[in-house]
This record gives sequence, C-alpha cells and structure tokens, in this order.
Amino acid sequence: MNALNKIKYAWEHRDVLRSILKSLYFNFHYLPFKQACRLLIMLYKPKFLSLKGSVKIDAEKIFPGMITLGFRAVNVYPNSGISLDIGGKITFKGKCSIGNNSFISISKSGEVIFGHYFMATTSFKLVCYEVIVFGSNCLLGWECLVSDNDFHQIIYRNSGDALSKTGKIVLGEHCWLANNCTLMKNTTLPSHTIVASHSLVNKPMVIPEYSLIAGIPAKMKKTEVDWRMK
Repeated sequence: MNALNKIKYAWEHRDVLRSILKSLYFNFHYLPFKQACRLLIMLYKPKFLSLKGSVKIDAEKIFPGMITLGFRAVNVYPNSGISLDIGGKITFKGKCSIGNNSFISISKSGEVIFGHYFMATTSFKLVCYEVIVFGSNCLLGWECLVSDNDFHQIIYRNSGDALSKTGKIVLGEHCWLANNCTLMKNTTLPSHTIVASHSLVNKPMVIPEYSLIAGIPAKMKKTEVDWRMK
C-alpha cells in the first residue's frame, strides 16, 4: 500500500481511529483477554458515565467489530456518539449496531440482552432497572425509547398501596419498531411484530405473530404482514 492509499484508507476509517483508545479500554475492562485482543466491540465518541456491572458476548461466532456503538447511521441527527451508564449486566448474543446520538443506562439491578443482529439506527434511548430482552433480528428506527421504569411512584389514595415502578420488557424475534416508538414496562411483543411510527406499547400484546400494531396505546391493525430490509 503506497503512501496515497494509506492516507485514503486512514481518512475512510477516521471514525474508528478517533475512538480506538476508548474502544481498547472498554474491551479490556469488560471482556476476557482473548476476546478483548480481537476488539469485538468498537465505539465512536463514547461518553462513559459509569462503567460498572458486566458486559458479556455469548455468540457462536465472534469477529472484530461485531458490535458497534455510536457510529453515524443517520446524517440528520447529531454525530455525538453514544453515552453509557452501565451498572448492571449486558449480554450480546451476536452482531449488534447502535447508531449515533444514543444513550444506554442500566442500573445495578438491570439486565439487558441483545439478540443476534440487533440494530438501532440513531437516537436510541434505553433505560433498564429490571430486565429487557431483544430477540434476534430486531430493528429499531429513529428516536425509539425503551424503558422498564416509570421512575415516579403511583399510589392509591384510599389504601396507600403502590404500583410497581418496573416491569420486564421482552421482544420476540424479527420485530421492527418504526421511528419514535416508545416501549414501557411490562411490554411483550411476539415474534415478527411491526410497531408503527409514534406508537406507545405498555402491556403484553396478546396478538398473533406477523401482526402490525399502532397507536397510543398500540392496538392491532393488521395480521399476516411481515417486513424486510431494503
């Protein structure tokens, strides 16, 4: 490779080069030595608010850069990387991509499992205090929020009984959330569910697979539908 090609290569991969030291630190902080040496996780412009808890890769095949966090996916949103506040557990079941302008916050009691081929394009916000599970091949569009915590306690005035602030969230395989969707505590989605733009889901959706849901709160609109990448 001549000097000109080296310069071109460096320019094309400048996003990786800018954050290589933080990627190295993150890998060696969390992963076993042999995995860390292969740089399985690549970060761009990461902001480390807290790096506690654990990060585990539980995949049949592993390769350098199989997990990318914070890289620019959509140009119309800030190229601000990703913010990480990790107190609990994260497990990656395979390839994962979370785009620019995103935030992940996991409390000490929280556990998040990303299925194989998970993708969140940009401005993804995840807040976990209990359990959040994504099945394989899930796609989340722009500005999706997934939170298993209400944060503020709701109390019955007569009895003083309090509702739980947290509740497990589980997505099946091959689910697609369009832009600006919100998933709150106690959400469950069967495999092959499509969630229309600007929808809110806050309960178990007892619907067939291959359904489309929409609305606030979301209701089933169509059945026997599926989606695919372009």
